[in-house]
Amino acid sequence: MIDDVRISNVALPPEQLLIRNTAAADTTVAFWKFDKLPGHHRDSSANGNHLQHTGSAVTPDESALIDFCHVLLNSNEFLYVD
Repeated sequence: MIDDVRISNVALPPEQLLIRNTAAADTTVAFWKFDKLPGHHRDSSANGNHLQHTGSAVTPDESALIDFCHVLLNSNEFLYVD
């Protein structure tokens, strides 16, 4: 089960990895905590990149982000579990 997912726009040093630092930083693009509060689909960062279902066509950039997230979520090298 995945607890938190954070996307940053820079490579993070070990001391800033989510397992050690649970706060969103200036470099955080999106941070989904999947908790009851603020909500399972709500972005906890200041960027407001909330998850949403869409019935319409997505842009090429959105499609690329969706593909990237699928790769991350399906690759064991990227999942860190306590």
